[in-house]
Amino acid sequence: TIRHQLEVTAEAGGDDAKALAERLVDFCLDRLAYFKAPGWVLFVESLPTTGTQKVQKAQIFPRGEDPRARDGAVGLRERKKRR
Repeated sequence: TIRHQLEVTAEAGGDDAKALAERLVDFCLDRLAYFKAPGWVLFVESLPTTGTQKVQKAQIFPRGEDPRARDGAVGLRERKKRR
């Protein structure tokens, strides 16, 4: 299940996906309990939204699909440690 999502817009010509994912997770780990920070990151072009701009979570991935298996998914669970 998808519990928490963070929408980020990357700048053109910025970091590569892995470097940006690591920076995002480090940002979260500095501010959240380790178990609340993401264990993996997947960058997508856009998120499906309603007319009031709420994210339609059920429309992001087809039912039964493991998004971690998609090309471009960056696994960062090893960075999550109790501090």
